[in-house]
Amino acid sequence: MEPYEYLRDAIYDGRVHLPRHPKLQEELLKLEFDARRQKVDHPAHGNLGSKDLADAVAGVVHQLSRRREVLHEERARRSESSQFTACG
Repeated sequence: MEPYEYLRDAIYDGRVHLPRHPKLQEELLKLEFDARRQKVDHPAHGNLGSKDLADAVAGVVHQLSRRREVLHEERARRSESSQFTACG
């Protein structure tokens, strides 16, 4: 899953609360999916502006989400391992 997909899902699921930052809000609202290039980007028409803040937030949410997934996987492995050891 890509960083913007993690961000979108985290916002919709209520797992992340973003600060009230006008520039960030503007950048997020203007993002578009470019089907030709298969990526999220700012609009190809008009004043392009920046998406630096949006990229930063998406990157942080992505990394924290991935870290959370890895921790859950590791806990599951340890739990399975300790159950096997206790039975054997």
